[in-house]
Amino acid sequence: MSELPDLEAVEPFVSSIALPDYYAPMDAEDMRGADDFTHPDYQKPDLAVTIGSQIASFAEEIDASTKEHIANAFLFAQQAADKQIASEPEASSNEWYAAYTDVLGQIGWTIQGRTAATRTFKGNTASLHKAIIPVLTTAIAPVAGAAPLVVQILDSLQEMDSHQPWITLFSSASRRAKANQFQIAHVDQNAGAPRIKLIAFELSAKRIVTQVLFVKLATSEAELEHFESTLSVNQTVFSAASPIIQERLSDRVAEMVLAIEI
Repeated sequence: MSELPDLEAVEPFVSSIALPDYYAPMDAEDMRGADDFTHPDYQKPDLAVTIGSQIASFAEEIDASTKEHIANAFLFAQQAADKQIASEPEASSNEWYAAYTDVLGQIGWTIQGRTAATRTFKGNTASLHKAIIPVLTTAIAPVAGAAPLVVQILDSLQEMDSHQPWITLFSSASRRAKANQFQIAHVDQNAGAPRIKLIAFELSAKRIVTQVLFVKLATSEAELEHFESTLSVNQTVFSAASPIIQERLSDRVAEMVLAIEI
């Protein structure tokens, strides 16, 4: 379990942490669908969004402002970890995840336990899809209504046009640290406070992976590693961090947080 964040330290931490220079996440060819970008309607009760390399769904009881602040927090932690890894060329993907979860901890989230597993599988796209679905269902099933929504999203990926902007964003943002990394989270409420169930995946293949999740694997064998964590919030600290995070992310939120249409 991570240490409780320090209220006095959170504002200087958020203000000082290094982020990458702003960049549009997709090149000109990928941006051809930019006019179709759908920004999240945080009032929507069954909202799911892509946040860089992360898919997040929100329970109906989470209010609009909290949804937006949590989405921003996920993006902030990703960007901070990206910057750290960029300065350490030999860093492993585990170090990226350590940086990512450390930032979440510093801005008000307490990590309660972690379980990990690795599976090597042979086959094609369908094999990967079948490997991911049971992990998500088991991890999120105790949260009423969460697993069906996440599974519906993943099932829909197999039928979607890979050039849809949010898919392109998610796929490109997932490639880092010599592997394909992505996170799937569900946010609900426990005792009146937000709670996050986070499942982080790493896909390693012997040859390049051309896409992620709706995947076209350019290999017959790959390894899928994942870990699961539950995060609870210190609302006082998170409330102090949220407006500074929003200011620091500035206009990159508009291009890196997109609604998922299913």
